[in-house]
Amino acid sequence: MKNARWTCARTALASLVLLAVLAPAPAWAQDNRTLATKVADILALFPAGSGEDRDKLADQMIALGEPGLAEFTRRLAPAGSGDDTAVRYAVNAMAVHAARAGNEPKRAVAERALVTALGSATDVEVKTFLLSQLRVVGREAAVKAASPLLADAATVEPATQLLLTVKGPLARTALAAALDKAQGPARITIVKAIGELGAVEANQKLLAFAADPDPAMRRPALAALARLASPRSFDALTGAATKAGFKYEPGNAIGSLLNYAARLGQTGNASTAEKVCRLVMRNTDAPGLLGTRAAALAILADVRGPRALPELIAAVDHADVSYRHAALARAEKIRSAVAVNQWVAKAEKVDPVRRAEIVAMLGRQGDRRSLPFIRASLASADPAVALAAAEGLALMEGPAANEALVGLLKSRSAADAQHVADILLWTTDAKALDPLVPLLQSGEPAQKAAAVRVLGARGGSRFAAQVLPLASDANPEVRAAAYGALAGVAGPGDLPALLKLVDAAPDAQLARNAQRAVVASAEQVTPEEARARPIIAAMDGAVHPERLLEVLPQVGGKEALDAVVSRFEGGSGDTKGAAFRALVQWRGPEAADRLFAIVSAGEPAYRDMAFGGFVRQIGMSSLPDEQKVLQLRRVLPLAKSANERRMIIRSLQRTKTFQAFLVASSLMDDAEVANDAAGAVMTIALPAAGEKNGLTGKLVRNALERVIQVLTGGESDYDKENIKRYLAAMPPDEGFVPIFNGTDLTGWQGLVENPIVRAKMSPQDLAARQPAADAKMRENWGVRSGMIVFNGSGDNLCTVKEYGDFEMLVDWRITKDGDSGIYLRGTPQVQIWDPARVDVGAQVGSGGLYNNQKNPSKPLVFADNPVGEWNTFRIVMIGEKVTVFLNGVKVVDNVTMENYWDRSQPIFARGPIELQAHGTDLQFRDIYVREIGAEASQGITPEEKAEGFVALFDGTNLDQWIGNKTGYKVENGMLVFDPKAPDTKNIYTAKEYGDFVFRFEFQLTPGANSGVGIRTPPEGDAAYVGMEIQILDNDAPVYAKLQPYQYHGSVYGIIPAKRGALKPVGEWNTEEIFIQGSKIRITVNGQVIVDGDLVEATKNGTMDHKDHPGLQRKTGHIGFLSHGAVVKFRNIRIKDLTK
Repeated sequence: MKNARWTCARTALASLVLLAVLAPAPAWAQDNRTLATKVADILALFPAGSGEDRDKLADQMIALGEPGLAEFTRRLAPAGSGDDTAVRYAVNAMAVHAARAGNEPKRAVAERALVTALGSATDVEVKTFLLSQLRVVGREAAVKAASPLLADAATVEPATQLLLTVKGPLARTALAAALDKAQGPARITIVKAIGELGAVEANQKLLAFAADPDPAMRRPALAALARLASPRSFDALTGAATKAGFKYEPGNAIGSLLNYAARLGQTGNASTAEKVCRLVMRNTDAPGLLGTRAAALAILADVRGPRALPELIAAVDHADVSYRHAALARAEKIRSAVAVNQWVAKAEKVDPVRRAEIVAMLGRQGDRRSLPFIRASLASADPAVALAAAEGLALMEGPAANEALVGLLKSRSAADAQHVADILLWTTDAKALDPLVPLLQSGEPAQKAAAVRVLGARGGSRFAAQVLPLASDANPEVRAAAYGALAGVAGPGDLPALLKLVDAAPDAQLARNAQRAVVASAEQVTPEEARARPIIAAMDGAVHPERLLEVLPQVGGKEALDAVVSRFEGGSGDTKGAAFRALVQWRGPEAADRLFAIVSAGEPAYRDMAFGGFVRQIGMSSLPDEQKVLQLRRVLPLAKSANERRMIIRSLQRTKTFQAFLVASSLMDDAEVANDAAGAVMTIALPAAGEKNGLTGKLVRNALERVIQVLTGGESDYDKENIKRYLAAMPPDEGFVPIFNGTDLTGWQGLVENPIVRAKMSPQDLAARQPAADAKMRENWGVRSGMIVFNGSGDNLCTVKEYGDFEMLVDWRITKDGDSGIYLRGTPQVQIWDPARVDVGAQVGSGGLYNNQKNPSKPLVFADNPVGEWNTFRIVMIGEKVTVFLNGVKVVDNVTMENYWDRSQPIFARGPIELQAHGTDLQFRDIYVREIGAEASQGITPEEKAEGFVALFDGTNLDQWIGNKTGYKVENGMLVFDPKAPDTKNIYTAKEYGDFVFRFEFQLTPGANSGVGIRTPPEGDAAYVGMEIQILDNDAPVYAKLQPYQYHGSVYGIIPAKRGALKPVGEWNTEEIFIQGSKIRITVNGQVIVDGDLVEATKNGTMDHKDHPGLQRKTGHIGFLSHGAVVKFRNIRIKDLTK
């Protein structure tokens, strides 16, 4: 407790200091603190809690002047001699803030202070830190201060980096001068920097190192000379490459020489660049050097442009194919009639191999002037030339080339047919396939096979009649192609013929192809429930019924599953094995119950595969995550090995629900899988990539702190740091709290009357009757194996604590004819019952607000699990509105819960949660409640609440809004505009506001356009009758020509906003709109993008030259303005500055 008291005291002290430092002082106030005290007070607040606080503190530091900043830098400590973390945070914050555009006086003060500190620093590490900060704010003064440090091996690296950042003539001169004094690694560092900075002043000095015997020195010197590209370096660079034999060696002379040539060309010295390239090419025409020769040729082509065509054409004569291809690849960039003519002339003089290479290059180049030559090449007797022409024609003409390609297919040999078919596959469309059909009758086998491949891939069912008979062709190549094409041409009417082919297929591969065709055909059968019937019927007389069984998992449906189960239970041998494999491979979760039964029975031949199949089917299914967790918990006790438990853990971590978190947390107690479970807890609790919110609360915090202790592995250090950062930012709320401890009924009591009667009782009377109610409760309610159980007689069990707004999680299970419910604030009830009780209407399912009369009482959909299995509720109650999820399915959507005890008044503001006793056995487990209010549900921090912020949207309803409640919808705690809704008008706050701070988060879709109306009436164009703050994806191409006053955050038509603050489309952004009188400030993602005065901005008229009568309004509604695109909002809150 002592430490806790000190933590509280220190926090309170820091808060007082923050107020003292950041709050503006009255004009008459005097600050009598010493300079050292002022510095200490500021340091107490680092690291700052927000960017805004950090900038304010930086301003306070700069306001202390150079003496004050010197007080900060004097506190920098050498490594190992003290903790100066806060000082370094502060100095860096000051430097970053001072370096921002428009802060020149502040920047100059910061630079002078840091230069002074650098001059007096003695420790190398401190000097390094100061140099890093001077990189942020430094100009010429920083360069002068850093220059002497270039000669010191310990500081040359950070000093050099400073000069590279500042740049300019002074930096170049300093680097050149430093070469005279620097030695060893320091000299190498400076040489590299000279090249990077382009310090031509040092070129002559660098020449001295071009032939240095040490390659560690020679290499950077040659590279720097190449970057400087001085003609004076020609002899040194060519000499070094010549000495190396134009081969690669540690000094990389040839690489530098090639870079030199490229840089000469870029800087306008083409003649010297050509000279270098030709020198290299003359000396590299040998095996092992041709890559270098090709690089030189490419540079030569870049320098000479179209004038390099003769060299590129000559390269085609070279014996090396890679060299030829490199030259031709570079030749593609030269497009002209002259180039085409010269290449055609060259192609007619060379052998077929080279002609094919030229034809291929012209095709890739895409110059239509070469089309006549390419078309003519289709008729070449040489296959390589003809196929190169086919590819080129396809590249240039697409589907328009089909006729020529089909003709080529007819005329070419069997060896070429598949190649032509491959080309047709990526160019043709279904409309151009008819010319292939005659080939199926008259073509050679290879041509038939090729045509079938194309028809199967592109043709569709209109070619089924032509392809199906070929599955019985005597030629094995044609037959295999036909089987492979079946799935692409099969229609619903082909199913009987396809089933015969499955059974008759001569080998397993052909059978698999026929099976795919059966699935494709069956998927087109209507009605859906009839799809499996022909397959099931065909099994009775089949030679290979197992092949047909293997199809049923992909076809699906109840009849298919019943057939598979029947043959598993009644079959034997191959049939039973195929039926079991079908169960394991079932595409959805429908077979999971049968697999669970196999696992439970423990049949040795099937148990292990059944377990894996069950976990996979549940994990990969489209079931709601809450349902997945229930099913995985169901099978968890049957896991007989650590590997099986790991399978469950992997599936759990993909669900990211609180229930999954609880299960994974419990598995950290299992030594064999503790590390896997810890990883799952981390994955479930922390936000997914691109998301903002993860799980929070005391239970989550405790579990993550344990994860840090348990987690091991290659990336565990990185994961632990992520967890620590998440915990540091986690709000200090309680989150979900267990209201059942799993061992006894602590926190629960017996029921004394109903809320109306209890309200009339004195505390003494209620206390007097409670013991009897508790005694009766204990007769009927108890705890067994972590569950609350009810024996079928007695009264309700209720919480001792009363609740207002809350979110509740609870698992429940009933027996046959069961009937129960959950009372909210003492009022019945979220219904639980056996759906088989049709006599009382239970067929609608559980979850409805049973006792409602005016408002909906039945669930939206049926979502119950079978009687005897566990179900899970998620119940959200805010005000009188209730939303219920059953097994992850929303069954009640923000419905008013009526007061059963007195329908003339609304539901009670607070009351207990009750588990209803209704004469049947019941079980409940894992009961958690998270207390919420509008503030908690929409991200209002305790600090904001203390400042006076209130929520305008609680994530469940639009009660505080007027206008378009059809187009604007509540989805998963967000306010979402649907542009397809019948009403596309705006939505406005029910209240009016004048001066305020309005905060919200928003998510844009590509090209989205919306806005926030302020001080606006609910009719008319808010941009004019009030004011509009733009919400816009202003980087979308459609908005390329916006006016400055139209960008995101602008006061439309009046004050333009700065750009660059928006996050990428799809990510959540934060925005704050501050308006007080005529002063307005817009902040997006912590960056102020508008800070202006409406009167001042319009004294000479508005920017859009239009009338804005809304500027005269002092109050009005706030609205979200719909402009035809999906935009999402959340965490909407306001602070009314008029109160």
